[in-house]
Amino acid sequence: MDPCSNLVYKRRQPENTVLYQAVEDHLDSFVLARAQEGRDLPSYVIKEFNEYKKCGRLEHGLIIVSCSDCQAHYPVALSCKRRGFCSSCCAKRMNETTLHLIDNVLPHAPYRQYVVSLPPVLRYWMGINRSLARKIHKIVVSEIDRYYRDKAKTEFGIEDGNPGGISFTQLSGSALNYNYHWHLLYLDGVYSNEASPKLRRITTLLEIDAKSILEKIVKRTIRLCKRHKLLDENAEVISSPDPDTLFKDNALLGEAMGASIRSKIAFGERAGQEVRKIGKSFGYESEVAVSKGELCYSQNGFSLHAATAIGEFNRKRLEQLIRYISRPPVASSRLKKRSDGSYSYKLKTPWDNGKTTHVQFSGEELLEKLMAIIPTPRAHLSKNMGVFSSHHRMRPLIILKPGVKKGFYQDDENEAPKRVGRSKLLMHTFKIDLSICKECGGENMHVSMAVFSPSSIARYLRDHVVGLDPPDDGVNRLKLVAADAVYEDCYD
Repeated sequence: MDPCSNLVYKRRQPENTVLYQAVEDHLDSFVLARAQEGRDLPSYVIKEFNEYKKCGRLEHGLIIVSCSDCQAHYPVALSCKRRGFCSSCCAKRMNETTLHLIDNVLPHAPYRQYVVSLPPVLRYWMGINRSLARKIHKIVVSEIDRYYRDKAKTEFGIEDGNPGGISFTQLSGSALNYNYHWHLLYLDGVYSNEASPKLRRITTLLEIDAKSILEKIVKRTIRLCKRHKLLDENAEVISSPDPDTLFKDNALLGEAMGASIRSKIAFGERAGQEVRKIGKSFGYESEVAVSKGELCYSQNGFSLHAATAIGEFNRKRLEQLIRYISRPPVASSRLKKRSDGSYSYKLKTPWDNGKTTHVQFSGEELLEKLMAIIPTPRAHLSKNMGVFSSHHRMRPLIILKPGVKKGFYQDDENEAPKRVGRSKLLMHTFKIDLSICKECGGENMHVSMAVFSPSSIARYLRDHVVGLDPPDDGVNRLKLVAADAVYEDCYD
């Protein structure tokens, strides 16, 4: 076999990226400045940054993949497995989610994406109060469900149709600002209550339907906030919800999040200065939704976009959509370092009629923005709804492979599910085959050992890798399970 017939795996070198260098250069000063203010960073934020600094670095642990034919070996660095802003690990999670949904879950059916955005003050409230976020999410889901059930009743006479979807929570906007919003991937129809459930596809979503969905979401959300004494009778803000314990104990988290939502700077010399001014008010309950494009409406700072629909047989387009809605929050390619030492982040879509194309941060300001979009511990970023919910009785009858859990795959129904490894994801996403040796083209690649103690790493780097220094002593190492064994400090 020609070793050049497949794309060749190359070791990732995060130390050469602008994002990594920014964290490496400014983390210590950022942490020290907050400590001097008497506001230490919460432990989960510090852990996120520290683990990111180790991700993809051979100096902090590696596995060795060897070829049985030519004895060539390649080092593969360990990853941080965090879900905040690490482009590599978030991309791995994105690809794993996409592979699972396409191969194991989503039936061959038409789908529609709903994107729901919220007013800035409501994004902040949901960020600091998880209970309020769940209640508003329930409102959004119930109104979309109601639309599908009503349509099924009108068109097919089905009294109790069963819609279904998957919700993805995104915490960041195109300018690295905190922007709590949802992408909801819905079946464009309902399943009937039959022994063998059948999907009944409804007619195309109309403009009046999209407008009605948004107006009901806005009306119910404002009423919810009034019941909780957050808004007065004119829908003006009068108080904020009680923050969760994490935000009570770490006030600077709320400050960073609030400043990020308003596109302002929370800490340092430029604290309080604006990046871009945006509105603050909910508006009035009686306002109506205004069209912003095809199947796209805005009202009181809320917005609904429902123009993206995928046909039943367009699985490739569905896969691309899932990658988009589960994408990493930070696009490393859009971050650049300027000649004055500051950093610019390119906007996905220019602001001010094309006049503003980038936002600019100092090193510590960039870390402040990253801190604001790190998910809090135990916060779920995706949720199965309706017939896709784990407790729904129809789920085993609808999804493609009920016995295969996320993180596993099954090529043959007669075989037991196998765990999805990095090689499987690289093959699925980039057509890079780690089972083929890039030296001789042999197909007998295997994990030969793992190296994770400081002394062993130092010896390996000294013998085989030029230009890398061994890690500092005393750094804790993770045990690695590879193949069917646990390898411990086995490099000699």
